[in-house]
Order: sequence, then C-alpha cells, then structure tokens
Amino acid sequence: MTLESQPIFVVGTPRSGTTLVARILGRHKAILAAGETHFFEEIWANHREFGSLDNRLQLEAAVSRLMTIFDRYNQVEGQALVDKLVRPDDLINLTLQNGGGYDGLYRAFTGTLDDTQHGRHYCDDTPKHLFYLETILNFFPDSKVIICTRDPRDFMCSYKNFWRTSRTPERIKQLYHPIMTAMLWGRSADVILNSPIIAQQSNNIMMLKYERLVTEPASYARALCNFIDLDYEDDLLAVNSHNSSFEQRQAGIYRGSVGKWKDCLAPEEAWWIQTINRESMHKMGYDQVHTSPSPIKLAAILFSAPAALFRILKANRGRRGPLFPYLMRRIFPANTTGKGVESHRVNGLLE
Repeated sequence: MTLESQPIFVVGTPRSGTTLVARILGRHKAILAAGETHFFEEIWANHREFGSLDNRLQLEAAVSRLMTIFDRYNQVEGQALVDKLVRPDDLINLTLQNGGGYDGLYRAFTGTLDDTQHGRHYCDDTPKHLFYLETILNFFPDSKVIICTRDPRDFMCSYKNFWRTSRTPERIKQLYHPIMTAMLWGRSADVILNSPIIAQQSNNIMMLKYERLVTEPASYARALCNFIDLDYEDDLLAVNSHNSSFEQRQAGIYRGSVGKWKDCLAPEEAWWIQTINRESMHKMGYDQVHTSPSPIKLAAILFSAPAALFRILKANRGRRGPLFPYLMRRIFPANTTGKGVESHRVNGLLE
C-alpha cells in the first residue's frame, strides 16, 4: 500500500467470517491482507495517553506498542512481516513526513508492510474496528468497509469451540460463558443496527452475511470486488478454512458451519443467546427456534455469570489495559446516538 492507497476494513460481529473475507481479498494482486492491526482499539483508543502524534516523542511511545501488536494477538505471520520490514525510526520519519497524526501513522505502518511497491490496498480484518467506524471514516473518507454478520447461535457455537484450533487453548477456554458470549454478539449487533454512521455512509459500506458468503462464495467474491472497484480474479476462492473452530485446515471454503449450533449448543445455551438478542435477531433476519431448556440449568448459568466475568477479565489481563475502560468497551454498547438504521434498511443491505 502506498500512502495514497485507501485501506479496506473488514469488521463485524465476532467469529463472523472477517478472516475468511480477508483471505479471499488477500489473494487479489491489488490487496495486502497481513492481519488484524487492532490499531484503533490499541493506539487510537489511547490517544489521551499518546497525544496528537505530531512530534517524535509522542510517536516513539505509539510506535513501540505498534511494533509488537501482531504478536500480542498471536498473529505469527503478521509479526514476522513487521520484524522483517518495519524499523521504528523509519516509521516515525515517514509518519512525520506525511503530516503526523493517527491517520498518518496508520498509513505509514500499513504502507511499510507492503514490500512490493505496487501500491496495494491494505485489508485490515480487525472485527472490533466496528466500534470505531466514525473515526475510521473521518480519517479515511474513501476507504471501503465490509461489515460481516452471522447467526448468533452459530457464532456462540464457534466461540465455544474456538479453543480447539487456537494457539492459546487454555486462555480461550476461559473466555466462554453463555451469557457473556451472548452479550458480546449483542453489543456488535447494537452498533450495526443503531449507528447513524452506517446509514450515512452506505456508499462506503457493504453488509455481508456469513451464511451467504459460504454458500454462494463465487457470487459474493465478485460482489466484494465490485464494491472495492477492482477486477475479479479467478483464484480468489483458493483459500483454506484454517480459521474454522472445528477444522484445523481444509481446502476451500468450509460450508458445514451454517446451522451447526443445532448439534453444538445445549438447549440452555441456545435459549440464553436467543432471549438476550431477540430483537436484534429479528431485525437481522434470524428466526427464533423453540428450545426446551431446563430451568435449573438456566439458573445455574445465570448465577455463574459473575464468576465467569472475573475469569474473563483475568484471562484477558495482558490485553485489556485499565479495568474500567475495558468493561465499558466489552459489555456496554458504544455511543450510537441518532435515529440509527431502520430495520428494513439493514435487511436490505444484508440481502
């Protein structure tokens, strides 16, 4: 990516196919998909600490954190690219030469990762960047944003089993609890349904349902290229489903995850995620399914939630930073003032 190339952001609800979309797009000769930068939650979200990034001293602190950002999120390939191509002093100089600031640092960082000098677009598939769309579109008004969604029950099934293919399985196991996981999906859905920036920037934003992508990959790969204004390339779908929670590595796109929750979730787990997210599911076109949960087991899940929250905080202590801001980001909806997106509008975009 040159400093003039507009980035592509793939965001959405967790475990919704953001990695798959990035892998598809990353096979295009005009796109570099080196991994999730977590830039806006790790760097921009701490702008009070770092300052305006318009001088070397401020940039040194931000760049120091940025140099290990892929490693902290267990992205081995991305970190190897940083270690090979990025030098802190050069990154600082390049940022200052182009006006400094957070947008300047992001462009300099992702641009440095492109060693082809062909001016590729950087594809950043950090799901949580969903919560920073207004900032992202202010910094990069011509960027393209792809918002991925997925049936919350299949999301819960994937989240529950993600430890099976994780490099840190014991930590990942600690993150799952039916109520906390249901709230995690709900917070993302709340932003998608109610954020005014999504309605205002419809030309820059494409909604993509995971279920459509994996069942009609060729059609939606072409739609992605059209949205980004790039020519379609025949080998875009030659990807591995290595990020599936159930398959270590599989040639092609894994379709068996759609509806897998019916065999994966206990009735009580399905009840909790459907009950907590009833309204959002309806607006996004996901039908409720009758379950027959045990009242005793439902109560057990409810009463275990406080201990689960403590366990999650402990497991994430190396990433979360200060406790109170982390809780605000993790549990409570982002500020989505305004009328938001009408439900029929969202359904139309998701079609």
